[in-house]
Amino acid sequence: MRDEQAVRLGALKQAADKAREKAAVLIEALHVKLVRVLSINEGGHVMSPPVAMAWIAMEESVGDVPISSSELKVIATVTLIYEIAPN
Repeated sequence: MRDEQAVRLGALKQAADKAREKAAVLIEALHVKLVRVLSINEGGHVMSPPVAMAWIAMEESVGDVPISSSELKVIATVTLIYEIAPN
């Protein structure tokens, strides 16, 4: 991944957008209104496929070991805590 920070920030933005969308659905269903955000928590991680076989191949080979590209999965989570009030 060439620009890991940009990818992580993009995933975080998507997670925040989804959290806001879910809050909008919930306030409509519960007939309340959002007053203000009390807390924002974020988290996430990057998952990559196992590389054990590549390490074994590197240890057993004398020459160059070809390296193939693989897919990384970036996961971001956002938890929003709102103060709510009756409509």
